[in-house]
Amino acid sequence: MKLGQNKEHTHYNFKNLGIEASEIVELGLGHSRQINEKLRAGVKVKALLGVGNVSARISNMDVTLSNDLWEVKANGEVNIAGGSGLKVPTKGESGKHLDNPGEATLIDWDNIDYDKFGLAGFGMGLDLGATYQLLPDLELSAAITDLSFMSWSNVHKGKTSEASWKFEGFHDIALDKNDPNYEDKKLDQQLEDLGDQFEESVEFHKVGGKSSRMSGVGATITVGGMYTVPYVRFLKGGLLLTQRINGHYSWTEGRISANLTPVGWFDASVNYAVSTFGSSFGWIVNFHPKGINLFLGSDFQIFKVTPQYVPVGNLNASFNFGFNITFGGKKKKA
Repeated sequence: MKLGQNKEHTHYNFKNLGIEASEIVELGLGHSRQINEKLRAGVKVKALLGVGNVSARISNMDVTLSNDLWEVKANGEVNIAGGSGLKVPTKGESGKHLDNPGEATLIDWDNIDYDKFGLAGFGMGLDLGATYQLLPDLELSAAITDLSFMSWSNVHKGKTSEASWKFEGFHDIALDKNDPNYEDKKLDQQLEDLGDQFEESVEFHKVGGKSSRMSGVGATITVGGMYTVPYVRFLKGGLLLTQRINGHYSWTEGRISANLTPVGWFDASVNYAVSTFGSSFGWIVNFHPKGINLFLGSDFQIFKVTPQYVPVGNLNASFNFGFNITFGGKKKKA
């Protein structure tokens, strides 16, 4: 697309362009137990409280560029959920000036309002995992997390117009202010009309009233192995393969790590990964005295910046902080 029109007739087709963001509060109850000397398994049941969700997608967009015609036709939809306090008006409902009646149903992004808190949805989830001591110094693990679903309510829905946007050049440009059609035909006005027509064809028109929708959270499958260095027992090497299953937002990653556990209440790890997003370097520190667990870590680092300290390169920075309260303890050996 950076080439623009590079020949007499150029055609581009885009599919499944999208963005999705969710805020979900998770309440979980988990339990693990030793099945036998080598196998340990665990399960966690989770209640999910939805705070907000935005899902926008252009499923198909055709762009045609030629010497005598530019044409864009898009097909997509947007769903916005934020509880009963979220107001998503159209331009007609906001009382904005309309250049043509077709703009009345366009979503008025400037006047979206949120006047009271309310949950936007509910869901349930399940995590499953197990570890197996294959050899005295080699432990294998596998898990499936976020086998979950969300039911979103009070959803505001929008769709793109079925009409295509066409530009066949400027016609009858009025240059003389005394021309009776000057205000409608002057170049500035024709440019403004052109922009309005393009906006109407690719922006979202609000359809229907509030509705509901179901969505997944995105499951993650992990398979790993951990090897304990025989003569340095507090040093372990790890390999973790991860597959995120979330439709168009799925990804795959392989990560190696070095794990350090010098004392019973503290451990740390550094790791390197190659994934769908490129390569990355990560770290984590974990404090876990009796009764609590506190960790801080990151899977992506930003090492390269411009002279103005603007990050460049891989911008998938991810910092994670967690605090858990643990119950029970290890059984004393007889």
